[in-house]
Amino acid sequence: MSLGMFPFSLDTLAHEDLTRRTAWRHATSQRIGQRDATQFVGPGEETVSIGGTAYAELTDGRLSLKPRCCA
Repeated sequence: MSLGMFPFSLDTLAHEDLTRRTAWRHATSQRIGQRDATQFVGPGEETVSIGGTAYAELTDGRLSLKPRCCA
């Protein structure tokens, strides 16, 4: 899997769900006698969640959750 430019893997774990939320930003301008005018000004925050369950009997215990990159 990868998140943007950051690849990662879970060799002994599998994710059960992946949720992605993106917000959109809009600016408003007040107008006399009418509704406020709105304009899209770009994407807002993005949240990615990966959920799952790790069972020690199946995933080789705590070693499965140890980061690979750092010594």
